[in-house]
Amino acid sequence: MSYSQGGLIQATDYNGFVSSVNSVWGSGSGNSGYGQTNTLSTVAASNTVTATQWATLIARIDSMRQHQSA
Repeated sequence: MSYSQGGLIQATDYNGFVSSVNSVWGSGSGNSGYGQTNTLSTVAASNTVTATQWATLIARIDSMRQHQSA
């Protein structure tokens, strides 16, 4: 993980976040997981993470936050 203000989001970092979010948002394991089928896609290591992909990830995390806060 190499973060810097104004820097690009590395595909490997993004994919790690997506994996974590999908494990909760999707079917999960055992009695965990929301059971949703619209999980996020990862990005190839050679590709750039777009602003839309990042915004979608943030929106998904916010949906999960709202569910837990209700």
